[in-house]
Amino acid sequence: GPKLIALTFDDGPYSAVTSRILDTLEKHGAKATFFIVGNRVDSCKNVVKRAHNIGCEIGSHTWSHKNLSKLTVSQMQEEMKKSADAISAVTGVPVKIMRPPEGGYNDTVKKNIQYPMIMWSVDSNDWKYRDAKKDYDAVMNTVFDGAIILMHDLYPATAEAVEKLIPDLMAKGYKFVTVSELMEARGYTLQNGKTYSQARPK
Repeated sequence: GPKLIALTFDDGPYSAVTSRILDTLEKHGAKATFFIVGNRVDSCKNVVKRAHNIGCEIGSHTWSHKNLSKLTVSQMQEEMKKSADAISAVTGVPVKIMRPPEGGYNDTVKKNIQYPMIMWSVDSNDWKYRDAKKDYDAVMNTVFDGAIILMHDLYPATAEAVEKLIPDLMAKGYKFVTVSELMEARGYTLQNGKTYSQARPK
């Protein structure tokens, strides 16, 4: 089958950058997954709706980007519920997946988060570099069939890197799918409280 990868973006939406990324995705018929911060939804409704409408997946990155492993169970659940409600109000579909802020989780989080937790296997380090060439190289040098790629739709350099990454990876035979599509294609049934960082061909 084709080589599949899931491009994921955290911490947005940030209209200027997210819109530019959506332009690129749309131009190439590619899809991505956005793990968005719930309290940002209201100011970026159109961007969230557009992402959903072009086939992207919207996951939760909590309501206010708190490290869940430092919260009480009820605070954790509130962070998730408020975020999922805000996202669903715009997309019209339930949230199926989440990514813990800062990648932070422990056993309490795993037991009480009623979502599969999506981690990553390729890190662009775009928050550190903020340089399109470095972001591009970081992904190109470590990408593989079944990778989940971490980026942030906050930096113009990231949008610029994506403009080059998508066509160049497509030319190498990669297909850009959502996290849920990747997992389904590779035969994973996602379970609440479990972590997933890649889906190499079995």
